[in-house]
Amino acid sequence: LWERLMLGAARPIRASEATMRLVERAARGLPLTPERADELHRMKKRIETERVLPGHETRDLKLGRGGISDLEWTVRLREWKRGVVHGGTLADRLGPDERADLGTLLDERAWLHLQTGGDLLPENPVKLDLLAAALGLDNGEAVLARHRDRSERVRAALDAAWREARA
Repeated sequence: LWERLMLGAARPIRASEATMRLVERAARGLPLTPERADELHRMKKRIETERVLPGHETRDLKLGRGGISDLEWTVRLREWKRGVVHGGTLADRLGPDERADLGTLLDERAWLHLQTGGDLLPENPVKLDLLAAALGLDNGEAVLARHRDRSERVRAALDAAWREARA
């Protein structure tokens, strides 16, 4: 199932029409049944428990709760369940609110990579204030508040995608 999910996310740079049809058949050849959705959900939980360090679940912008990975899974689940695949980038395949959430996640992640090379929101108040200044926010507490709100919205969208996948 993991391979099918990843094929559905693939965006070949150059491929013939026949190759694209083959990739699509391989990616979406099986319907997304409730049982397959449950198996994928177990995979997602395993990624969260094995790749995100304890205590970082809410601070990891890539793999943590409400992070970029949640947006990717939301899109992939919806597309597989609905049998629709859109070309383009992840942002092209999100709704307007989700696209805005992705934008802020990417802004924060870009700053973090420049400063620390990582994906974790800093715990240090001085570093949080620096991030806030770079993002045009008042202070580090504003960064954390925005992050909490966004994380809840993103996770709610993923939870809705899981419910749809199991229906």
